[in-house]
Amino acid sequence: VLFKLLQNSSHLETLSLRGSFDRTGEGIIHHVHLSNLKTLQIDTFPPAGIANILSNLMMPAVMLITIQVSMDITETFELAFPVGVPEPSFGLGCLGRLQRMVLFWSAPHGLNLRAYANADDDLCTPALSIQGINMVTEPGRRFLADWPFDASGIQAIDICGDYFIAMDCGEHTQVERHWWLEMLQGLPELKVLRVMAMDERDAFGMIEPLSRVTLSETL
Repeated sequence: VLFKLLQNSSHLETLSLRGSFDRTGEGIIHHVHLSNLKTLQIDTFPPAGIANILSNLMMPAVMLITIQVSMDITETFELAFPVGVPEPSFGLGCLGRLQRMVLFWSAPHGLNLRAYANADDDLCTPALSIQGINMVTEPGRRFLADWPFDASGIQAIDICGDYFIAMDCGEHTQVERHWWLEMLQGLPELKVLRVMAMDERDAFGMIEPLSRVTLSETL
């Protein structure tokens, strides 16, 4: 029903989706073309429903996208996004080659990813803002690496990572070391890496992967 409604609303400039999204239509291709859309806001659950929405929306290149991913204790951040890097115009592929990314996480506040069109956008509204909310805060795939958008043009990344609570033990723990290497290998144009706050165990875990990657200009 939602996709049929959107197919008849091709002139929309702002779209805000909230509430529960039925997953029974997963796998069915709708390809809704919203050529005039300027702002997209998604605050729905479960996460797989968000992935279904993103995989079927075709949007113009200039967009502001805000996504809130609400998860229960069995769900992970990556479930909210289609597999792989989206094609241009589909889902987050409409954002093109972004140049700056900010990653923040902590147990009380969840996961927060912001991405900007330009590397020096300090005061501008991010082109993409994703908030992951869960009883268990665990940064991993689609947040620290293997992003659901084209990250090949990222030149600067800011990291503000506090502790998170592991699902299996309910205690503060550290980011698995392989994520740092996957992050750095997935950013071929990275010039600037800023670490503004981090649990010391995560900081030590990042040192060895850093030694295996050459940044193009500045660290």
